[in-house]
Amino acid sequence: MNNLVIGLGEIGLPLMEVFRVRYKVWGKDKDTELSLPPIDVIHICFPYDDKFADEVINYVEQYRPKLCIIHSTVVPGTTDSIQVKVDTQVVYSPVRGRHGQMVADLRRYVKFIGGYDTSIARELFKGAALRVREFPSARALELAKLIETTYSGLLIAWAQEMKRYCGDIGIEYFSLMPFLAEIDYLPPVAFQPGHIGGHCIMANLDLLEQVRASKFLDAIRESNQQVEPSTERLFPVPMTEFAS
Repeated sequence: MNNLVIGLGEIGLPLMEVFRVRYKVWGKDKDTELSLPPIDVIHICFPYDDKFADEVINYVEQYRPKLCIIHSTVVPGTTDSIQVKVDTQVVYSPVRGRHGQMVADLRRYVKFIGGYDTSIARELFKGAALRVREFPSARALELAKLIETTYSGLLIAWAQEMKRYCGDIGIEYFSLMPFLAEIDYLPPVAFQPGHIGGHCIMANLDLLEQVRASKFLDAIRESNQQVEPSTERLFPVPMTEFAS
């Protein structure tokens, strides 16, 4: 099965590596042209913008694949809006994982898929030794991806605010954690109160806001603006490190 990955960034390149184990895979960026054999599957891995749906439709019409998989984070309803305009199967399957260890995380996490017909995608993922699970709809899965990253952003923003409270009374942020560590309905990690950077969390707030505006989204932005940007990557600390 011939695969074409369109968008060779932090998602596209790791996907190519995962699928090369079993399939023939080519890759291209949007501004490059390749001489290719007939393509069975195209993988959409470039960022969402206002022209996203039209660009995907153009690629489907150009390559005439059996299947188009959208891995990019998109506004809910995007996959369905493309599917009604093409005969090719179109499914949504967001990527989960940390940049820098994406190949390992693609193999670690279940690859959820949503769409009207997911049969080809399901077999494709299984052939690449990925765990697969079907979601009720593409629209629901598109929202789930945005909720996931925004939930992380909200927890980090609250960590930022907690650190500010700690500063107000002259104590250290992590000194609070032993008190929280035994509460089993709280997150099992202590989120770092650093600046939210990268390409995902803050950008995805804008996509979720296209569904509905929210003061929670505003709060994340306002809190993050008060934190000095840093290139240091900060990972959550397991609460077990603070338990007695």
